[in-house]
Amino acid sequence: MPNPKPVERHLRLKHHWTGEEIEVLYRIGDDYQPAAMESISHLLRDWRCNKTIAMDPKLIDRLYALQQAIGDHRTIRVISAYRSEGYNASLLAAGRNVDPNSQHMLGRAADVFVPGLKPDKLREAAAKAGVGGVGYYPFSGPRFVHVDSGPERQWTEMDPAERRKLGIHGRRRGPFKLDCEMKMDQALQDPGVVEQLAALPAGAAVIPVAAVQQAAARAAEATAALPAAADGGPTCEAGQPMTPLALLARDGEPVSAPGGR
Repeated sequence: MPNPKPVERHLRLKHHWTGEEIEVLYRIGDDYQPAAMESISHLLRDWRCNKTIAMDPKLIDRLYALQQAIGDHRTIRVISAYRSEGYNASLLAAGRNVDPNSQHMLGRAADVFVPGLKPDKLREAAAKAGVGGVGYYPFSGPRFVHVDSGPERQWTEMDPAERRKLGIHGRRRGPFKLDCEMKMDQALQDPGVVEQLAALPAGAAVIPVAAVQQAAARAAEATAALPAAADGGPTCEAGQPMTPLALLARDGEPVSAPGGR
């Protein structure tokens, strides 16, 4: 018998902000098509900083599976995909609730919606796959679903009114200033980042917020144990750089259970 014809996978995407749109044959059987993958990575680039990364093929397969689930005649509209370190750090520095180790920075995540399809239906379709992360953002504009090829987990954006009732405020937002060359450790120097991460839905950060809080407690204990200086305060070596609290938590276990971005 002749070998069966390899399955061809086509994907239709449109970028919400740039208006760019592609329809490509990106995979034949097990073989990803280099030119098509390059076109997809270009569409999903960090257009604000004009930086590109090779998007994770597993993420592209997730988008394809999502398209098949909702009807391949529909076009998935992308709000955000690759975020360079500078852009993600700029968001963090301005008080936006983003994960400093976001899957977006690795080319493994996309925030999407489909015109004419209710966001909760899109979320259901994404969640049925049972792989990677799925976040639902019903209070954002436009409402969207986050999908990634990272650890398996699910979460939902909390109603801002409910957050206020529970006293979960996060950090007050400041003016957004884009600095494409900003490094993440610069943004993490602000001690308010711990409170900001605590305001994320459970599971939305790949490194658990609890690990960051534990690191903060360890840092406070270590500071208290330092010898007292002449003015009564703790001492440290001149010129010694401060270690951002979130960096101390990089050895934390990744989130792997359903919960939340």
